[in-house]
Amino acid sequence: FSSLPDEIIENILSRVSRWKYPSLSLVSKRFHTLLSSMEIYKTRSQIGADETCIYVLLMLPDHPCVRWFSLRTKPNNQNRTKRRGKIRFKRDSNEFSVVPVPSSSTDSFPELCSIETVGSDIYIIGGPYNEPSSSVRIFDCRSHTWRDGPNMTAARKHAHTVLLDEKIYVMGGCDIDVYYANWIEVFDTN
Repeated sequence: FSSLPDEIIENILSRVSRWKYPSLSLVSKRFHTLLSSMEIYKTRSQIGADETCIYVLLMLPDHPCVRWFSLRTKPNNQNRTKRRGKIRFKRDSNEFSVVPVPSSSTDSFPELCSIETVGSDIYIIGGPYNEPSSSVRIFDCRSHTWRDGPNMTAARKHAHTVLLDEKIYVMGGCDIDVYYANWIEVFDTN
């Protein structure tokens, strides 16, 4: 592989299930860089190798903090049925696996934060009832990376959100007497 151009390696790697990417990224720095790039996800999309999964925020009994997990189906397609034009998953628990989403040691997620999804990004907005926060964290589901979004003008606790035309409207969750002008904010995801 060391003599092959990046484009060819990327083309080969894009055909491998992305659930294998964490292991493959340990092979070499070059693999890690290629698997972390957005180009591989563009290539996967072009060749029709996109994989669907569901992301859930869970608090497990043996872990004190909430964590993100991806729920994915096992590779064979026998766990899916098509009925009335819709694909449904069978309820056989042996067909699914729950995979922890990578996070840094500084990532802690409030239990009752506001969450919106736009495209392949999940937005974590504000904090829970007792911990107001103006922060916005963004998780890219394609590359499994976190980044900080711009802070809101007011710290919010358990605010309500609505997504409309790729804009997130964040309402409430702040002291109306003090922040009346900031009771609602608009976050343009573009």
